Parts: sequence; structure tokens; C-alpha cells
Amino acid sequence: MVPCQVADCLMDPENYTLSVLVFFNTLVLITYPVHVIFVISLFRNRYSSALGTPFHHLLLSVGISDLISATGYLLLQEPAWLGLAPDFYLGNAWWIAKVVNICGIAVSNVPIFIHFFLAVNRLTAVRFPAEHYHIWQFPTVHRITCVVWTITICVSLPMVYPVEFQGYQMDNGGIESVAFHFVNPFPAQLYTLYVMCLSVLIFPTVVIYVYLLTYIWFLKFVSRYKRHIQTIVIKSTVAVFFTSLGDVILTIVLGSQQLCWILYKEDLLDPPTFWLTFKIGRDLHNIATPWAMLLLFKRLRKSIIYGTSSRNSNTAKAC
Repeated sequence: MVPCQVADCLMDPENYTLSVLVFFNTLVLITYPVHVIFVISLFRNRYSSALGTPFHHLLLSVGISDLISATGYLLLQEPAWLGLAPDFYLGNAWWIAKVVNICGIAVSNVPIFIHFFLAVNRLTAVRFPAEHYHIWQFPTVHRITCVVWTITICVSLPMVYPVEFQGYQMDNGGIESVAFHFVNPFPAQLYTLYVMCLSVLIFPTVVIYVYLLTYIWFLKFVSRYKRHIQTIVIKSTVAVFFTSLGDVILTIVLGSQQLCWILYKEDLLDPPTFWLTFKIGRDLHNIATPWAMLLLFKRLRKSIIYGTSSRNSNTAKAC
């Protein structure tokens, strides 16, 4: 009986929900100022040779998207999730839910587009270095970002009007959280279909990263000069791979839950476990980009800390 009781205790979300929420909220709060400085640094140096490459231009879109998403969640979603001031959130759910869902459905999915192109960017850098700089010119990158953000705006507009939302209270592992939902199920189904279709891009993205890391592993016997160049490429590849982990978790959680509901008309995970897993993926989505880039690129750290950029930065060679 004792092992069973221990297992039941570990499986009960009420026993760890609050601690997990506090832990990841702390990570998001610590990361937020770093994220702001990271985006400002990339934006300020967008025309420099060190941080103004097409690679960093794509990365800037990821940073802006994650920052907008993190701001919406910190100011609106997280207090409601923690059950703070429930009357305020229930009374103003009609507009708060619009902001939260625009951040969560439209803006936060920008990195799924961009990560696919970042993976292709790394693929050409590793496998086709001679053609890489001809393929990734600024006009090409500008068109990509313009199309992605145009799609995001078009997806967001119906949530401003006429789509309506409501708030409700739910038991979230011992916490009376305030959550939001669509008043009409039809737009909810459309946006779910949009996210599921968009998530298809995650699979080729992961395949490209796995292929690149495997390929680079076999290049350890190349000459010293080539090894140095490949080390730089490895850093950029590993960095963007880690920034996509949150998207992978979100895709797996949302996709499996929706697929189970479509096939069997029941949830794969109970609501508290589903939303907790969703939050973990969302928080990793919001905090991974600045930390991955800062930990792997010394020049970028110096640019952020000292407000300078080098025309001979190693990050420029990787892009």
C-alpha cells in the first residue's frame, strides 16, 4: 500500500502545482529584463557586422515575439493563473482574454515560422557554405519576416473583433485559477486547426537540427581551421535548437491532447496536468532565446553588457 500511496501522491497535481508555478514564474521574472536587453541590443546593432546579419535579423523576430508574449503572460495571464484578484479578471475577461489569446495564439507562434527558416539557414551554412551568403541576403530575410508578421496580424484581427471571450474559474491543483475561453466554439476550432497546421513545421525543423548535429559530429577530424569554423556553426545551431524546445513541448502537448479528443472524445491529460505542462512549454518558449544565445556567444554577451559590438565578432562568421 505504501508504494501505491507514494505513486498516487506523485501523480496528484495538487502536490506540486504551486511549487512548479512559483519556480517557472521566478525564471520568467529573472529572464524578462535579460530578454528586454537582448532584444534592444539586437535592434540597436541590426546594421553592424557583428549582430546585423540575416541570421540575427531572424533571431530578432523571435526575440520580439517572445518578449511580447512574455509581457502579456506576466501582466495578465500569470496573475489570473495564480488566482490573484479573480473578480477583476472575471469582470474584465472580455478584453483581457483578447490580449492573452492574441499573445498566446498569434504572436507566440511567430517563432515556429522563424525557427524553420533558422534551421534552413543553419543547413545552408553547414552543407552549402559557398552558396549560403548568396541565398541569405537581406531582401530575402525581410520578405520572410514581412510575410510572417502579416500572417500574425491577420490571425490577430478577428480576436480583436468580432470573436468574443469569457472568463471562468477552475481548480488548478489546489489553486482557483481564472482561465479564458471562446464564447463561440467555431472560432476556437478554427484557431486550434491553425495551431495544429502550423505545428507541422516543427517536425522538419527538428529533423534538420538532428541531421546537422549528427553531420557536424563526423567533422571532428577536419583540419584545425575548418574545425574552428565548424565550432562557430555548432554554437549557432545548438543555440537555435534550444530556443525551439519550448515550441516542441507545446506542439506535443497540444497535438496529443487535440488528437485524443478528436479520436476518442476525451482528454488525454486531466485539465490541471494539461495546463501545467502547457505552462512549462510556454515558459521555456519565453525564456530560452536570450539564455541560449548569451551562454554560447561571448561577443553577444559583451555587446549586451557593455553596449558595444565588434566588426570581427565570431557570431558574424556563423551567419
